Amino acid sequence: MTASRTKTGEEAAGDLLAASCPGCGFPYNSDSGFGCRDCLRKYGPALIKAAVDYFDYAVKLRTGETLFFHTAELHGDWVLLLDENESAEQTWEQTIGVRSPRGLCVHLDAIVWASDAPWGS
Repeated sequence: MTASRTKTGEEAAGDLLAASCPGCGFPYNSDSGFGCRDCLRKYGPALIKAAVDYFDYAVKLRTGETLFFHTAELHGDWVLLLDENESAEQTWEQTIGVRSPRGLCVHLDAIVWASDAPWGS
């Protein structure tokens, strides 16, 4: 039989602040989603999630193009859209005229909307 013990204050605080926000890097209460409140407001839930969870995502640009990607990096007012999939690079080339095998950096002001699981989950 294993004896149970009470967590120290530091261990309990670690449970609440177990995650670092992908937008600002500060710890946040992971019960609130994938990022802190300020970064969720700045980037929106889909881009925050794309920074921590490899899946299918899309953004629509103010110029009308829709870009599909699998992950993102958040850099202040810029988002680096990444996709290791060769077909996505070809799609970007067809859509915006640039292949971008190392990702595509998009300014937040250029994004109209972002979608998590645009094809369904």
